[in-house]
Amino acid sequence: FPYTTLFRSGYFQKIENGVLIGTFIIMVIASFVQVLNRNIFHLGISWLEELSRYCMIYMALLAAEIGLRDGTQIAVTALTDKLKGTFKNVVEIIAKAVVCAFAVTVFVTSFKLLWMQSVSNQVSPGLGLPMIVPYFAITFSFAIISIVQVSTLVNMVIKLFTGEKEEEGKQDPPPEIELPPDDKIEVEKPETPPNPDGGGGMNGNVDGWGPEDNVELPVN
Repeated sequence: FPYTTLFRSGYFQKIENGVLIGTFIIMVIASFVQVLNRNIFHLGISWLEELSRYCMIYMALLAAEIGLRDGTQIAVTALTDKLKGTFKNVVEIIAKAVVCAFAVTVFVTSFKLLWMQSVSNQVSPGLGLPMIVPYFAITFSFAIISIVQVSTLVNMVIKLFTGEKEEEGKQDPPPEIELPPDDKIEVEKPETPPNPDGGGGMNGNVDGWGPEDNVELPVN
């Protein structure tokens, strides 16, 4: 499926990671400077809190997308864990379809919010930033959520119809041959180099062995 190559290339992941790292760094610096200013410098800087708040909004929404993509979001799986086979796959597809419908609805609705903010020309009180910028976090994050979840849904449907055919085409692995524990391997008497002191081996003595003697090793 075409989307697989796109996501394996890490295109969307790189965008998300870049925005997350950037907003996190800005949020930490802004919060730290705000604490210093409030307790030490007492300067008239009022926009630091607003900046950290907007960065947190972008972080929270993008983190929600990453959680959905990786399956690390909190989920109630009491029902699906008890299901098996095709019926379980169908239930998971229905649940994924509900997520896709919600994500697409929020994404489409967010354009109305952006249009309202662009018409009103409203700006933030601290930064003087157009309010379309913080509201764009909804559009940006749910656009990625919609793309990822719809693509995942399509893949789940494809696997539902092709999974049985793939299993039928598989060949059984060759049987493993196990030897009974009573079987033994006979090894001829080892040759030992001449020893002027007599004996041999690991502080042992093999002088009493005859040419017809063998060593029996058990097979585990």
